[in-house]
Amino acid sequence: MRHKFETGQAVVPAHPRNDRHHMYYIVQLLPETSYEPQYRIQQVESGITCVVAESDIKIVKG
Repeated sequence: MRHKFETGQAVVPAHPRNDRHHMYYIVQLLPETSYEPQYRIQQVESGITCVVAESDIKIVKG
């Protein structure tokens, strides 16, 4: 499966849980291990990193 996003792109959660939109950057494309591509992302403000599935994020517009 091909990755839809690239390293360095700014993304936000596809389904935010609250009104605050935290911005993240893709820091790594992960090898294929599941039914959809996964990414390691890093939050801009805090520097916290996490792994997300492609369906969990969307590109920042604007």
